[in-house]
Amino acid sequence: MRRCLLIGLLWYSLSSLAAEPVEMPPEFLTCSRIQQNGERLACYDRAVAYLQRGGEHVPAPSAESSFGLQTNVTESRAEKAGSEQSEAALSSVTANVSDVSSMRDGLRIALDNGQTWRQITGSTAFAPKAGDQVTIRRGAFGSFLMDVPNGPALRVRRIK
Repeated sequence: MRRCLLIGLLWYSLSSLAAEPVEMPPEFLTCSRIQQNGERLACYDRAVAYLQRGGEHVPAPSAESSFGLQTNVTESRAEKAGSEQSEAALSSVTANVSDVSSMRDGLRIALDNGQTWRQITGSTAFAPKAGDQVTIRRGAFGSFLMDVPNGPALRVRRIK
């Protein structure tokens, strides 16, 4: 009896191994050919979002929408050099302030393009007001400066 049960289980497991393989969506095959980690991860994220939406196109993030974001992906030197060249094309972003709120250690500044920045140094005396047009530009050592009308630049960090 045991022998028959064992043979049946073995037959069932071998037949499942011989089953036809599941077809991989072409979106994933395209992503698997990308060499840079950050780009490959972004491609997989777009492919999953595409499949979850039932095939609707999900646009890639623009350079402006990703300006100032810090990634947690560890990159090699060659990958960093490639990403720095692509980011060098966009050295600043100009937008209107939609909301300014006070935090314990500075200001939280929301822009009309959906980005949110936090002031990390400087005085709040020259804080921008809702409706002001500000320009965020790259500073030294990966920092960012927000040029506000009628005042000195604020050192900021993107939080959203």
